[in-house]
Amino acid sequence: MALSCVLFLTVFLPSWFAGPPRRFWVTRLTYHNHKDQQSFVRFMWVLAWCTALLGSLLVSWNDERLPQTFGWILAGAIFSTVSVWAISKVIVAFIILVAWIIEWVKGKNQLLPK
Repeated sequence: MALSCVLFLTVFLPSWFAGPPRRFWVTRLTYHNHKDQQSFVRFMWVLAWCTALLGSLLVSWNDERLPQTFGWILAGAIFSTVSVWAISKVIVAFIILVAWIIEWVKGKNQLLPK
């Protein structure tokens, strides 16, 4: 699960910091003339979802608090996958906030222009 969180961060951070248009909720998977970066980000995106799904299935399967039925295991896996995605988004939002505060203190506002 930690690996999938790190992999999500490798996809979400370039979506915001690679340049305009900045995207927070929707992941940018195309990068015009940068084919190497585009293939890297797409590979990391697929790998992040695969590791999140596999990790969440393993966590749900081995969770003794849940009844060991297919429905509960699937519900736990979906919840864990969404949780990892949301945690990654919160980390990215925190990094954006810190970068914005640093630029605000310096007197520049290039991160979030009007």
